[in-house]
Amino acid sequence: MKAARNLAKDLGRVAFWFPFRWAVQALPLRAAQGLGAFLGRGDRLLSGRRRVGRMRDNIATGLDVDPRRAEEILLANLQSHGMDMVEFLKYPQMTPDTCRNWVEWEGREHLDEGLRRGRGVMLCTAHFGAKQALQVALGHAGYRVNQINYHLEPDQLSFVGRRVAQRQRLRIEASIPCRFISAKDFSGERSGVCRTTKS
Repeated sequence: MKAARNLAKDLGRVAFWFPFRWAVQALPLRAAQGLGAFLGRGDRLLSGRRRVGRMRDNIATGLDVDPRRAEEILLANLQSHGMDMVEFLKYPQMTPDTCRNWVEWEGREHLDEGLRRGRGVMLCTAHFGAKQALQVALGHAGYRVNQINYHLEPDQLSFVGRRVAQRQRLRIEASIPCRFISAKDFSGERSGVCRTTKS
């Protein structure tokens, strides 16, 4: 996989990681989430008619809903994506207290039951919510979390992607109460590296 390299995207990356990130981090979480939802609405308005039509048609076909309902789902999805982006930028400011107001747990007893058996638990996620939200929430709730992750190689990125976007992303990841294990270094023979246990 190669990240897109073009001047417009690089300028957007600089704007996102500097003035926009600073503004988000200066806001309370609730206000930042509202900003993210507003960005989702802006994305809907600024996306070309053809792109919006394709997304709406895909939703209508995939979910077997009428175009009006597909439009509602499309807007909600874009707003959710905007909120996900700003929540990721807020991770360095997260604490156990802020997580209690941010996360609503459901089914946590299954995790605790698995851990009581003393063999650890492997969780598979599909990026529901902000990227790595589960690791943030679990870590601040007192669980010891390990995650196998992967980052593009520097030569796969533009200069701005390498020196700005990836560098800032790694700094945010460093604030997450989680041990990250590079997929490039991971060996399946090393047992237990993907285990989550209560500390």
